[in-house]
Amino acid sequence: MSHARAVGRLLILAPFTLVMYLIYLVTRVLRLVSSRRALVVKAWCFQTWSRGVVHTIGLTVHQKGGAPPTPFFLVTNHSSYLDVIVLSSCAPCWFVAKSEVARWPVLGYLAQTMNTIFIDRSLRADVPRVVRRMQNALGADQGIVFFPEGTSSDGTGVLPFKSSLFEAPASLGADVWCGRLNYTSGDPDRPAVSHVCWWGDMGFVGHFYGLLQIPAARVDIEFHPKPVAAADRKTMAQRTFDVVSKGLSASVVEVPVVESGGLARAATGGGE
Repeated sequence: MSHARAVGRLLILAPFTLVMYLIYLVTRVLRLVSSRRALVVKAWCFQTWSRGVVHTIGLTVHQKGGAPPTPFFLVTNHSSYLDVIVLSSCAPCWFVAKSEVARWPVLGYLAQTMNTIFIDRSLRADVPRVVRRMQNALGADQGIVFFPEGTSSDGTGVLPFKSSLFEAPASLGADVWCGRLNYTSGDPDRPAVSHVCWWGDMGFVGHFYGLLQIPAARVDIEFHPKPVAAADRKTMAQRTFDVVSKGLSASVVEVPVVESGGLARAATGGGE
């Protein structure tokens, strides 16, 4: 039954992804007319695709608090490739990723196609270029999301935040919002730590197929109500780490949710 479930979901995801990709190609034409409009349409494609994926794989999103108002900078803990899909389903946003991601099989191509800004962490001189890309996205009323841990973890804790990417909000004098994600699995034989969270030396293909076999999974996502301000990147990194790490250690508080197209949202928070 689990293999049939996985294959059935793949048969839905493949054509759906192809259709959204073809729509995305229109944005390349729109760039000749308006680069801002092209960014907006591209973000819509990514958000629509993300919501479709969330629904298809049986992932229920329980959201506490509203997503930050666009444009915004947002940092969260990082424990799975699903983080990008979940966050994009909640708000129009771009993601900052290390340049190595662009060379990953499958995921690298998807990242290049979707809303991703790559940064070479080994080159300090690459920061100004990334800041300019962020400014362009912010100018199109998009959010900017990055994962300061620099890698994904097993979801049971938060790794120390690296401060380099905080150079962008610090140089722009912008505040940074914080969020946290926590995954649980509805299948006791396939716990979230091994079948939803993706970390260490786990291979992507085998992990994704295992994820598709789970009848249903859940992610609790909480957006903190106030942003963090700081005058420099190191202070901002420490302050946001304190917010996110303390949040993860707290128990998840259940709130009423409203089901909509497979995406459960907190009634007190709209994620648009």
